[in-house]
Amino acid sequence: MSLWLSYVAGVSRAQDPPPPPSPAEEPAPEGPEAAEPEEEPAGPAPGAPTVTLAEAVRVALERNFGLLGAADALLASRYRESAAKAQFYPRFTPRYQRSAGTELLGLDLSQRLPWTGATVTAGGTLTATPENENPFPRAADVRFVVTQPLLRGFGPNAASFDLQNSRRGRISQERNLELAKQRLAV
Repeated sequence: MSLWLSYVAGVSRAQDPPPPPSPAEEPAPEGPEAAEPEEEPAGPAPGAPTVTLAEAVRVALERNFGLLGAADALLASRYRESAAKAQFYPRFTPRYQRSAGTELLGLDLSQRLPWTGATVTAGGTLTATPENENPFPRAADVRFVVTQPLLRGFGPNAASFDLQNSRRGRISQERNLELAKQRLAV
C-alpha cells in the first residue's frame, strides 16, 4: 500500500493538468533517439489512501527509533537522579533473630545530611534469653554514631555533588530529546 503526502488540502499532483506547450518550443526530432518514454504522472495509485503532512509528522514522532532511544536515555537519567536523591532519604532496617532460645529484636535508622555529607546512624536492640540461663533475662542496647568523611570535603557542594551531576544529566537529556523532535519535524 502506498501512502501519498498531500501538501495542499488533500489535492495530489496527479490531478494537476500538464502545462500547455509554449509556442517557442521547437518540434521534437523524429527517430529512434527522440523516442523517450512518457513519464507517469507523480501521485498516489488509484484508490490508495493519503495522509496529511500533520499526520505524517505525528506518526514519525511516535515511531522514530532515534526519538525512542532519546526517550529511553531521558528515562535512565531520571532514574539516576532518583537514586542520587535517595542517598539523602532516611533508611530504616528492622532486625529479628532467634536462635537457641535467644530472641533479638532491633531497629537501625540512618540518614545522610545534605549540609555536611555526614551520616547519622542510630540503632537499638532488645535481647531476650531464658531466665534459667541468665539472671537478667532481657537486655537493651542503644547506639548513636555520626560519621563525617574528611577527605571528601565539607559543605553542601561536596555532599550533593552526585545529585547535582545527575540533575544536570537529566536536563541535558531533556534538551537532546526536544532537539531530536524538532529536527525530525523539520
